[in-house]
Amino acid sequence: MRLDHRAEVTALVALLRYPGVRWSDVTVDVLTKGSALAVLRRVMNAEGARIYDEVALKAAMEKAAKLLDAWQADGIGVHSLFDDSYPAPLRDIHQMPPLVFTRGSLQNDRRSIAVVGTRTPTKAGVATATRIATALVENGVTVVSGLAQNIDTAAHTAALRAHGRTAAVIGTGVNRYYPPANRAFNRRSLSVAWS
Repeated sequence: MRLDHRAEVTALVALLRYPGVRWSDVTVDVLTKGSALAVLRRVMNAEGARIYDEVALKAAMEKAAKLLDAWQADGIGVHSLFDDSYPAPLRDIHQMPPLVFTRGSLQNDRRSIAVVGTRTPTKAGVATATRIATALVENGVTVVSGLAQNIDTAAHTAALRAHGRTAAVIGTGVNRYYPPANRAFNRRSLSVAWS
């Protein structure tokens, strides 16, 4: 039986919003069971009811569907562990995130290197990050960094000045801009967040 993809992704979002559910557990449960909807039903059952409440399930699914639609309307890519578009390198990590959110062009960058560092660098540190990022771009490598001030900002700035590709891995979500001064990087580079 083929699972309904939209329903499964919607159930995954509903699961991640469910009180007390940890995303690190969701991935294992969903991969083991083979269905986010089945796991959501089990979780809703665990609250003491003999049979999950269909009305509550429907309401949770409707809220999750509205979120998915809003993200899509805002230009946010949602890549679930069910999708071929889910970044392959993340499938191999401990505590694989069940959802990855992107803004920008998601590509299979086989050649990418992270340039990260302190938020309170020396001038020499900023200059070094700039040189490294520029050299990476000149050699066809995507520069990956966070979206913090100073070293991360220097790496993205240098990569973009050299007409290269950057990917910003951020912990605040792709629709929140922190620090606010780096909002432009969130829009100009590939931004990746997960839940």
